Amino acid sequence: MGINLKAVPNELKNYPNWVCWQSKEITKGKPTKIPKNPHTGGYAKSTEPQTWSGFDDACKFLNSNGKMTNGIGFVVSSDDPFTGIDLDHCRDPQTGIIEACAMEIVKQGNSYTEITPSGAGIRIFVKGNVPRGRKKGDIEVYSYGRFFTVTGNHLEGTPTTIEPRQPELDSFYQKYFGNGKPQQENLSPIGDKHTSLTDQEIIKKALHSKNGDKFSKLREGDWSDYPSQSEADLAFCSMLAFWKGNNPAQIDSVFRQSGLMRDKWDEKHFGDGTTYGQGTIYKAIQGTTEAYTGSQRQDKNVTPKRQSSTKVEVRELSYLNLNLPSSLEISRLEIKVDWVVKNLIPKESITLLHSIGGVGKSYLMYGIAQAVADEVPFFGLDVIKQPVYYIDFENPLPEIVDRMKKIGGSQDLKIWHLGHDPMPIRFDVDGWEIYKTFPPGLFIIDSLRSSHLLEENSSKDAAFVMARYKEIRARGNTIILIHHENKLGGYRGSSAWFDLADHILKFSRVKAIGSDEDAAEEDFDLPIRLGLGGKSRFSSAMELRPMYFKFQDHRLCRADDPEQEILEKIADLLNPLTPPNQSEFQKLVKQNLGIGQKDFRKLLKKGENRNIWYVKRSTMGNKGNKLEYFRV
Repeated sequence: MGINLKAVPNELKNYPNWVCWQSKEITKGKPTKIPKNPHTGGYAKSTEPQTWSGFDDACKFLNSNGKMTNGIGFVVSSDDPFTGIDLDHCRDPQTGIIEACAMEIVKQGNSYTEITPSGAGIRIFVKGNVPRGRKKGDIEVYSYGRFFTVTGNHLEGTPTTIEPRQPELDSFYQKYFGNGKPQQENLSPIGDKHTSLTDQEIIKKALHSKNGDKFSKLREGDWSDYPSQSEADLAFCSMLAFWKGNNPAQIDSVFRQSGLMRDKWDEKHFGDGTTYGQGTIYKAIQGTTEAYTGSQRQDKNVTPKRQSSTKVEVRELSYLNLNLPSSLEISRLEIKVDWVVKNLIPKESITLLHSIGGVGKSYLMYGIAQAVADEVPFFGLDVIKQPVYYIDFENPLPEIVDRMKKIGGSQDLKIWHLGHDPMPIRFDVDGWEIYKTFPPGLFIIDSLRSSHLLEENSSKDAAFVMARYKEIRARGNTIILIHHENKLGGYRGSSAWFDLADHILKFSRVKAIGSDEDAAEEDFDLPIRLGLGGKSRFSSAMELRPMYFKFQDHRLCRADDPEQEILEKIADLLNPLTPPNQSEFQKLVKQNLGIGQKDFRKLLKKGENRNIWYVKRSTMGNKGNKLEYFRV
């Protein structure tokens, strides 16, 4: 069957959990749907958000790489409210007749339902959670860690929206899979006996094991090696499952003593009352195939025994099932870099803008924010319109109000400031994941230093904070981090801040237009240079020529344009009470400045691109539906 992208529910489109997929024959005669990363064309993983994308990017990759992908899919994760139910081999592709038992489940779910790519199956999306993913015969259900193909081929007679159905989901799960709760009998220790070592003795052994460094980092609360803290929690519990002989009570005890412990651990996350911590321990035990069976009297020179468990079937990785793409396949991919601001701010990246204080970087960022929010070129550079979130950890509300009155506001630019209740949440504390709930857009963080209270000179702390920003980026967001320089104009803090960013810009006062040498004195008449500030992972960024600015009437203006002065004189002719249409504007400029029609038209467009004036359609008086011009 084909794909109907327009019918895909907006609830799914708003999450950056999208992948593409390709049908491949891994086992002879049995095709498998392999998830693909829409950004790179490589393989995606349902547990690695950095390999997912937004809906538009997945569609774009599908349309431009049709020979390498068969469709798009959505990854259900712990950070979204969705559960997917698959009902296979229940529909006749020719007649469209659906088996009665499948229709019973469809009616019970009463939520968005679509036909699968083969035409022989049904997929239901609901809002709710199940304790763990299960498959029984032709019925599957998952709330996280699985991708579902999405066709948009809506099943007639079902809702077109995804509905909250937790009670119905609990009833369905109980009927077909049992309650799925991590009961004690299901979590019994592996083998005939489990270790009798105390928590501290086990911790000591784990720290001196082959994976001691990883164990130590996780125990201290450092999860920078993982895409999210939830995945780090699972990794640590899996280590504990081995050392604690799969004893859930002992795993819980050691976890609570670690730096990973947070309030979320005891929160109920499933319809049956199972907490997040219980569910994480359950998943760790289910995935642990062997356990340490030594005793506290065991000689320290004896290698700990491991006893295999036959409870869980684990697919062993080998070269044959890695499906590594060839360089030839990669060279044929049609992937281009999108720019939120052309050649200046790459989309779905982390840009670090560094500058000393007092240069005007906040005004620069507000200018970029308004251009993106209103889809107005930023000084001649094209932009991609999207929501903009200015997270201000520094400036008091009166200062923000004063700036907005000077430069104007925008309805699509949201500002989370210190005067708001609640205040902006820092990225080093619990609750930071609220930023994952924002619709994908442009985040501007003012400033990087104030967004956390960790040690700025520590590479470990930098990695910790930047890992969280990368999680936000992985959800389809673009991030600009405003970073202060030291008084000498050098990088401030650990070099890890710069190493872990994707793109570096510098905004500094220079001696002259065309120069990249910082001015030693604070002369406000000197130009301010905006350009690359050290590195970029994007080769097309090299096409950006440095831009030079100056402040005029509390507004940022181009300083390197000989026509800037005449543009300002033209703007002075605009009266907000009697805005002229184009012919009136031309006549006004001719009478006052002597500029002819040809030059006027060139300057008219330039003034719009430079955000000196803007145009909107009149609906008042006798001007009909003509365009009128207003000064910014």
